[in-house]
Amino acid sequence: MKYEDPICDEIAYLENQKEYYRKHIDDLHFGILAEGQIHFIRNDIRKLEETIAEAKESYSVADFSRARKKIVEGQRNDNILKRKFGLLDPTKVLYDKLCGVDKSLAQLDILAGRLYSYSEDAYVIEQIRSDINATRNKTDEAWGFFRNGNYSTANELVDQIKSQILDIKARIDLISIVTPPGAPS
Repeated sequence: MKYEDPICDEIAYLENQKEYYRKHIDDLHFGILAEGQIHFIRNDIRKLEETIAEAKESYSVADFSRARKKIVEGQRNDNILKRKFGLLDPTKVLYDKLCGVDKSLAQLDILAGRLYSYSEDAYVIEQIRSDINATRNKTDEAWGFFRNGNYSTANELVDQIKSQILDIKARIDLISIVTPPGAPS
């Protein structure tokens, strides 16, 4: 085995990583933390690209020692990008958001059920429960987009769902204020 074969393999690996980051950076745009990080991530990708180009250049002129140094530098850049992508992974961020809205809807449904037993205005509670179910259907739709890898659309739906949850919560709180004393809240 020649000394330069592993260098070729490592350059190819770094090229693949660079392409992965370029291809998936747009998936990070919707993340809360990502807004301020996108510029820095793009800069890190550019540094990786430059390091790869320098490693290729060194390899092409048979300066294997310099090529090896540039590969090590590229690996450091790759590790930084892996860490940043891991922290801003849309699947993790969005999964947590979706679980949060599911939990909020379950809690609102329980509250609405308790109020139904004690409220004099059953029609209003039924309307709230209907809105909870409609919001739950929208949540199921967001989960579908999430499972299909359409993270941006799923995130937009989550934002709408959160707004609807706040509206439902406000209506439940208003009814809770006029609920007779001794009724569970």
